[in-house]
Amino acid sequence: MVRKQKSAMVLKQRERARARDEKISGERSVDRDPKELGRETPEGDGDTTSSEDEKPDQVFRLNTSLSQTTAKSGRHEKSEPSIPLLDKEHGHLWELRPSPGKGIGMFARKKIARGTRLLADECLVHLPEPNPLLIDIERAFDRLRPNQQAAYTELHCPDHPGLSPIVRIWEANCFRMGKGGGIFLTASRINHSCTPNAYFAWNVNIQRETVHAIVDIQPNEEICINYSYSHSDVYSRQQKLKAYGFDCDCAPCLQNTELGRRSEARRCRMGELYGLIKDVQDDVRNILARHWREDELKARLELVGLLEKEQLFQLELRNQYHCVAMCYENRHDKPRSLEYAKKAAQTALLCLGPDSEIYEGDRKWIQELNMAQE
Repeated sequence: MVRKQKSAMVLKQRERARARDEKISGERSVDRDPKELGRETPEGDGDTTSSEDEKPDQVFRLNTSLSQTTAKSGRHEKSEPSIPLLDKEHGHLWELRPSPGKGIGMFARKKIARGTRLLADECLVHLPEPNPLLIDIERAFDRLRPNQQAAYTELHCPDHPGLSPIVRIWEANCFRMGKGGGIFLTASRINHSCTPNAYFAWNVNIQRETVHAIVDIQPNEEICINYSYSHSDVYSRQQKLKAYGFDCDCAPCLQNTELGRRSEARRCRMGELYGLIKDVQDDVRNILARHWREDELKARLELVGLLEKEQLFQLELRNQYHCVAMCYENRHDKPRSLEYAKKAAQTALLCLGPDSEIYEGDRKWIQELNMAQE
């Protein structure tokens, strides 16, 4: 694919438009609401500041532990891979093949139990900045080997006037890696659902993008992850997903069904609760701090219940369990603090795996709570 040259004016316009304060990890990298980008997630602490020039083999390395698969292009314009994309360790669980109306997708070969690691994907190209300059993206592409460039250009490339295909592919397929972002050839093939059956995250300890089943997955069922925020209303979700070049038609997005309407009500309530929690945190030094802490605990418990009803067994649920445990610890309610700390650890294990830095931290905290009760 021939790289187009952009004018200095386009470069400046795009660079000014990018926010520089993103902190979130584990999200697909496209233009998002700065308010949402400011949300804390523990996975944003990984060190991804080493330059490509210092470690060219590590950062720009093709995943060689792959075998052949087949796929065909579709609405998402994902073409058949020119390099093998089947992970030897986990590839027996799934295959890449056409997904009706979605281009290429990942499908289960057999029944997969919740908590199973589906993928530990190696980074093809990494940039340490959360919002790299357009020229940096293109320079990174230029440093790839020819077969790597071919694999890169086969990824989904949505229409976006004024941007080169290289930049459009980056924006549609980039995953967060701590503070920076990267392209993962296999993970990029996984399609979206607002009710995902899998969760993706950057694992600092093993330096891989991992994908785990968060519910039991049946044979031939498509494996999907969530590109956006679960607590947004359907209109907001659809607007964000347009950056990827498609409209979502999953069950929660179908407002002409009872299931869709109930899901919408729960997710809108989630958004209200996040706003209430933010108000509590902003007023933590208020003379009514004790009253505010009570409100925070009630809000977080309700939020946990809604996340569970929506079957959103992902890092956000773990974070809420953790915050509830801290609220109970501040109230000197050790048994309930331990109860929710264990729920946080179980959820981290489910969606991140036993080698996750977050899961390791949760286990240590549980040990400390147990010792405090003795």
